[in-house]
Amino acid sequence: MTPIAHDDGGTVRCPALNPETHQCTIYAVRPLDCSIYPFLLMWDDQRQMISLTLHEACPFVFSETPDSSDALFKRAHLIAKEIEAPEMLQSLSNHPGLMMSKQPDTRAMIPLYHLTEAILPKESEIALSLPKEIAIYQESRNNRLIVSDLVHSAFLPHLIWSDLLEYRWASFSGMFCLFATAHGMTHLALPPFGAGSLLDATALAFARMAHLNLPSVLSRIDNVDEQAALLLEKAGYLITPSSPDYLYQREEIIHLTGNKFRAQRACVNQANRVNPILRRFTLADTADCLLLYDRWAACSKDDGELDTMMKEDAKSAHQRVMAQGMAHGAVGYVVEVSGVIAGYTFGFPLSSDTFCVLLEVADHSIRGLSAWLFQSFCRELESYTFINTMDDSGLTRLAIAKAAWHPIRQISSYTVALKTPLPCEA
Repeated sequence: MTPIAHDDGGTVRCPALNPETHQCTIYAVRPLDCSIYPFLLMWDDQRQMISLTLHEACPFVFSETPDSSDALFKRAHLIAKEIEAPEMLQSLSNHPGLMMSKQPDTRAMIPLYHLTEAILPKESEIALSLPKEIAIYQESRNNRLIVSDLVHSAFLPHLIWSDLLEYRWASFSGMFCLFATAHGMTHLALPPFGAGSLLDATALAFARMAHLNLPSVLSRIDNVDEQAALLLEKAGYLITPSSPDYLYQREEIIHLTGNKFRAQRACVNQANRVNPILRRFTLADTADCLLLYDRWAACSKDDGELDTMMKEDAKSAHQRVMAQGMAHGAVGYVVEVSGVIAGYTFGFPLSSDTFCVLLEVADHSIRGLSAWLFQSFCRELESYTFINTMDDSGLTRLAIAKAAWHPIRQISSYTVALKTPLPCEA
């Protein structure tokens, strides 16, 4: 119903109110927001939680007695139970405008978790607030809700790109969805995870991307592990292989025994001639490491236009690892030659037995230093059995370099898209 103006034009009133008797003319079938008053459905300040909220300016509430206070409490719990019932949630999810923004003279009483989950996908996704998202990832790993061996199932590989990608999240059917947007194109950075339905959450995620993206943009999900890919393929989605993660046996990297590692042993021996020294990274090393990155990027052979673009973008990712990575579990080392930083590497624990090497830069002018740094870093990781060096980003030169270290396994990764794109919402 649309409020109508009073005769004086200064205020508005409900059209169902009889101005002479001050009684509701449709009381038996009055709308929900009227029927639950003095309670309101209201967002918090950050629009991250909807609560059943008490309007304390109501005369009845303002003059409440111990008896009326107890009655309000009981009434609040009864209303909350009714609102969180499945049929009511379905109805309310189609009318998100009923959820009010935070208002003065109100007091949140009961958080409505299921209603919040139902409404959030109808609203814009919430921008990342790092402590909350890190907690979600950590809890999901602890509870085995994330079981993927792919590096991008962890939080840190996304955090380091947050200067170039706008990450946002939403909850769909009890599943956490991490969206990434760049240049006006939005995709899902990894499959939905949580205790809910993967198929339901995936369908809702694609519907959301259809709303956000232009018709010419192919909405997709990146970094999909093999188990999820098989399930989604059976459900009719288009599955395309992407660059796999490379997994190595740590003991093999440390010892480099046998003919297959002959080239790597030669490189390490060459680097040993300049007496490199490995030590832990400190924040004071940041400027020197970034100067080394500039020299490294300028001297590196390009593997096509994509490689050039990635090198230009990657500096901000390296800088963020140095600035924030250690606070989120990253481990960093630098290598010095004659007192000057000639290389650096960072990684993080992916699981109890697998460590991920996130990035590595070594001075090209010192032959064999990259191999020496990789072996030396692995030697420090005594508590881990496996080393994951991530994917090759589709770069031929990088794929050859990773394969030369003889991975024991390539962990399959897939991209998921719709076989028939959804129509873009107006």
